[in-house]
Amino acid sequence: MQITPKIFFSEDLSKRSYVYFFINQKRVRIYQGAQFGKSCSPNLKKTAKSRLRELILLEDIVIAELKKGWLPGQKRWLIEEVLTTMLKELNTSSYSKKYIRDTTIVTQEFLDYARGLEILDKEVDAITSATVETFLSRFNSSSAYYAIKRRTLSAVFNKILQRGIMKINPVKGTSCRRVEAVHNQAFTEKQLEVCLDAVRTTSNNLYLCALFVYCMLLRPHREVRLLTRGNFNEDLTILTLSGDENKSKRIRSIPVPENIRTILIANGVLALPDQFNIFTNDLKPLNECYFSTCWARLKTKLVRSGVITPNHTLYSFRHSAVCSVFKRDKDLHLVQRLCSHQSMMTSLKYLRSLGMEQVGTLDELPQLNH
Repeated sequence: MQITPKIFFSEDLSKRSYVYFFINQKRVRIYQGAQFGKSCSPNLKKTAKSRLRELILLEDIVIAELKKGWLPGQKRWLIEEVLTTMLKELNTSSYSKKYIRDTTIVTQEFLDYARGLEILDKEVDAITSATVETFLSRFNSSSAYYAIKRRTLSAVFNKILQRGIMKINPVKGTSCRRVEAVHNQAFTEKQLEVCLDAVRTTSNNLYLCALFVYCMLLRPHREVRLLTRGNFNEDLTILTLSGDENKSKRIRSIPVPENIRTILIANGVLALPDQFNIFTNDLKPLNECYFSTCWARLKTKLVRSGVITPNHTLYSFRHSAVCSVFKRDKDLHLVQRLCSHQSMMTSLKYLRSLGMEQVGTLDELPQLNH
């Protein structure tokens, strides 16, 4: 279908000028370029000559948009508008603070990058894999850093894709990086023993946290830090987490080991009201960075003394526990259940990232008498 825009112009400046064309026998009039993200307003000009010059510019803009497939009444999803809207929605969502922080950072970085390329006023479908590849090349300092940025940006475009605003996720066509799993490295038995002794003599709260993480496979910064008296039964033998208190979003009931129960009793947890936090003995929990800060201070000393490596974190207690369970039972279903993973694939990736082998002895391999 051939569409030919034309100009309506009058020397009488009291009459509005515009670009017009016919589609399906209906006349469409365009008065300014704002709907295309362009600064072009002929009717604001004060002289006939300048107005005509601006109208010719508007005509060129309309012709260019029609060639790109634009049609009247069709919503144009501009890069700046879409990504800015995503940021606003993200900051009022129920996602974790860490996810909101990381997603906000990478989205804002991409907006700044698009601004430098002067493509903010283009439609989101104009974003190609090549554009994203060049953006991600900024984060080549390590494979892990690159992979995190790529994964987070891909999640942003997936949300846009799910709303039908884009046709494809441009991140999918970019280069992947193989990341060697070294962070959250599991402790050896000797490291675990020395580390727990050091934690016990440094901070009672950190020691109790480490026991929760290792013995009950809880996550330290939210599941452990926010524990209240109400999470335990009357005699402190069972811990229950509701769906909104743990990452799996499912109710979890876990028996409490005797060593943890003994500490809780000594700390007076039995007498606390249900709403009181077990670490502060108050309604207010420890601050979000409490365990991270305590561990960071101790870790510096342990790394300097050669006891652990920089790749050991507070989560290493949980990873060490998973290694211990899997070495003992060789049961992936058990690992999935204890870790409260949504799928077995998550547990399998978890074990592979720890360098665990699925086959432990020669007896488990096929035998051939030849």
